[in-house]
Amino acid sequence: MDLSFYRAPNLTFAADDAPPPSSIRRVQESESFPAEVGSRFNLKREIGRGGMCAVYQAQHRYTRRQVAIKLLLPAMQKRPEMRARLLREATALGRIRHENVIQALDAGVSATNDPFVVLELLDGRTLDGILTSRGPLDVADAVHIAMRLASALDAWH
Repeated sequence: MDLSFYRAPNLTFAADDAPPPSSIRRVQESESFPAEVGSRFNLKREIGRGGMCAVYQAQHRYTRRQVAIKLLLPAMQKRPEMRARLLREATALGRIRHENVIQALDAGVSATNDPFVVLELLDGRTLDGILTSRGPLDVADAVHIAMRLASALDAWH
Protein backbone atom coordinates (compact mmCIF):
# COMPACT_ATOMS: atom_id res chain seq x y z
CA MET A 1 0.00 0.00 0.00
CA ASP A 2 1.50 3.33 -1.06
CA LEU A 3 0.82 6.08 1.44
CA SER A 4 2.74 8.78 -0.38
CA PHE A 5 0.04 11.35 0.39
CA TYR A 6 -0.31 10.33 4.02
CA ARG A 7 1.52 11.80 6.99
CA ALA A 8 1.52 10.39 10.51
CA PRO A 9 3.25 13.08 12.59
CA ASN A 10 2.97 11.22 15.91
CA LEU A 11 3.88 7.74 14.69
CA THR A 12 7.59 6.91 14.72
CA PHE A 13 9.48 3.82 13.71
CA ALA A 14 12.86 2.44 14.72
CA ALA A 15 16.04 3.02 12.73
CA ASP A 16 15.89 -0.55 11.44
CA ASP A 17 12.85 0.55 9.39
CA ALA A 18 15.13 2.59 7.09
CA PRO A 19 14.87 1.75 3.39
CA PRO A 20 17.58 -0.59 2.14
CA PRO A 21 20.33 1.16 0.15
CA SER A 22 19.49 -0.97 -2.90
CA SER A 23 16.08 0.74 -3.13
CA ILE A 24 17.66 4.16 -3.68
CA ARG A 25 18.78 5.07 -7.19
CA ARG A 26 20.85 8.12 -8.03
CA VAL A 27 19.66 10.15 -11.00
CA GLN A 28 21.99 9.90 -13.98
CA GLU A 29 21.97 12.08 -17.09
CA SER A 30 21.70 8.90 -19.16
CA GLU A 31 18.39 7.90 -17.55
CA SER A 32 15.12 8.64 -19.28
CA PHE A 33 14.49 11.52 -16.88
CA PRO A 34 16.40 14.80 -17.04
CA ALA A 35 18.73 15.78 -14.21
CA GLU A 36 16.88 19.13 -14.08
CA VAL A 37 13.13 19.85 -14.09
CA GLY A 38 11.41 23.13 -14.75
CA SER A 39 14.76 25.00 -14.84
CA ARG A 40 14.57 25.34 -11.04
CA PHE A 41 14.87 21.82 -9.64
CA ASN A 42 17.83 19.42 -9.72
CA LEU A 43 16.85 15.76 -9.33
CA LYS A 44 18.93 13.86 -6.76
CA ARG A 45 17.54 10.33 -6.42
CA GLU A 46 14.47 8.24 -7.08
CA ILE A 47 12.43 7.69 -3.91
CA GLY A 48 9.37 5.91 -5.26
CA ARG A 49 7.78 4.44 -8.36
CA GLY A 50 4.32 3.27 -9.32
CA GLY A 51 2.57 2.24 -12.49
CA MET A 52 2.18 5.82 -13.73
CA CYS A 53 4.90 7.97 -12.15
CA ALA A 54 8.27 8.05 -10.45
CA VAL A 55 8.96 10.36 -7.52
CA TYR A 56 12.37 11.94 -7.05
CA GLN A 57 14.04 13.84 -4.28
CA ALA A 58 15.09 17.16 -5.75
CA GLN A 59 16.61 20.45 -4.66
CA HIS A 60 15.44 23.90 -5.67
CA ARG A 61 18.28 25.57 -7.55
CA TYR A 62 18.06 28.92 -5.73
CA THR A 63 16.52 28.28 -2.30
CA ARG A 64 18.20 24.85 -1.83
CA ARG A 65 14.90 23.54 -0.41
CA GLN A 66 14.54 19.76 -0.64
CA VAL A 67 11.32 18.69 -2.39
CA ALA A 68 9.77 15.67 -4.05
CA ILE A 69 9.03 15.84 -7.78
CA LYS A 70 6.55 13.51 -9.42
CA LEU A 71 7.13 12.75 -13.11
CA LEU A 72 5.30 10.50 -15.52
CA LEU A 73 7.11 7.32 -16.54
CA PRO A 74 8.35 7.39 -20.15
CA ALA A 75 5.54 5.13 -21.41
CA MET A 76 2.95 7.43 -19.81
CA GLN A 77 4.44 10.67 -21.16
CA LYS A 78 3.08 9.81 -24.61
CA ARG A 79 -0.50 9.45 -23.36
CA PRO A 80 -2.43 12.76 -23.26
CA GLU A 81 -4.91 11.43 -20.67
CA MET A 82 -2.06 10.56 -18.26
CA ARG A 83 -0.47 13.98 -18.75
CA ALA A 84 -3.81 15.65 -17.94
CA ARG A 85 -4.39 13.30 -14.99
CA LEU A 86 -1.09 14.27 -13.34
CA LEU A 87 -1.90 17.99 -13.60
CA ARG A 88 -5.45 17.36 -12.24
CA GLU A 89 -3.84 15.59 -9.29
CA ALA A 90 -1.74 18.70 -8.64
CA THR A 91 -4.86 20.88 -8.73
CA ALA A 92 -6.71 18.58 -6.32
CA LEU A 93 -3.77 18.48 -3.89
CA GLY A 94 -3.48 22.26 -4.08
CA ARG A 95 -7.02 22.61 -2.71
CA ILE A 96 -6.50 20.45 0.37
CA ARG A 97 -5.00 21.62 3.65
CA HIS A 98 -4.79 18.79 6.14
CA GLU A 99 -2.06 17.57 8.48
CA ASN A 100 -2.17 14.08 6.96
CA VAL A 101 -2.13 15.08 3.29
CA ILE A 102 1.11 16.05 1.57
CA GLN A 103 1.22 19.59 0.15
CA ALA A 104 1.59 20.32 -3.56
CA LEU A 105 4.03 23.25 -3.81
CA ASP A 106 4.14 23.76 -7.57
CA ALA A 107 3.30 22.09 -10.87
CA GLY A 108 4.00 22.74 -14.48
CA VAL A 109 5.31 21.53 -17.77
CA SER A 110 9.07 21.24 -18.33
CA ALA A 111 11.06 22.61 -21.27
CA THR A 112 10.71 19.15 -22.83
CA ASN A 113 6.90 19.48 -22.48
CA ASP A 114 6.61 16.90 -19.69
CA PRO A 115 4.23 17.63 -16.78
CA PHE A 116 5.55 17.53 -13.22
CA VAL A 117 4.28 18.10 -9.69
CA VAL A 118 6.45 19.49 -6.89
CA LEU A 119 5.52 18.13 -3.46
CA GLU A 120 6.80 18.68 0.03
CA LEU A 121 9.45 16.10 0.85
CA LEU A 122 8.64 13.95 3.85
CA ASP A 123 11.13 11.91 5.77
CA GLY A 124 9.65 8.48 6.32
CA ARG A 125 8.61 5.13 4.94
CA THR A 126 5.62 3.65 3.17
CA LEU A 127 3.36 1.37 5.17
CA ASP A 128 4.41 -1.44 2.85
CA GLY A 129 8.07 -0.86 3.74
CA ILE A 130 7.29 -0.87 7.45
CA LEU A 131 5.24 -4.06 7.22
CA THR A 132 7.98 -5.74 5.19
CA SER A 133 10.68 -4.92 7.73
CA ARG A 134 8.68 -5.26 10.98
CA GLY A 135 5.82 -7.58 10.19
CA PRO A 136 2.26 -6.90 11.35
CA LEU A 137 1.56 -3.76 13.35
CA ASP A 138 0.22 -3.99 16.86
CA VAL A 139 -3.42 -2.98 17.31
CA ALA A 140 -2.64 0.50 18.71
CA ASP A 141 -0.44 1.43 15.72
CA ALA A 142 -2.96 0.00 13.24
CA VAL A 143 -5.85 1.95 14.80
CA HIS A 144 -3.72 5.11 14.89
CA ILE A 145 -2.93 4.81 11.17
CA ALA A 146 -6.52 3.95 10.26
CA MET A 147 -7.88 6.99 12.10
CA ARG A 148 -5.41 9.35 10.43
CA LEU A 149 -6.13 7.83 7.02
CA ALA A 150 -9.86 8.24 7.58
CA SER A 151 -9.30 11.88 8.52
CA ALA A 152 -7.21 12.46 5.39
CA LEU A 153 -9.82 10.77 3.19
CA ASP A 154 -12.50 12.93 4.76
CA ALA A 155 -10.54 16.03 3.72
CA TRP A 156 -10.63 14.81 0.09
CA HIS A 157 -14.42 14.58 0.07
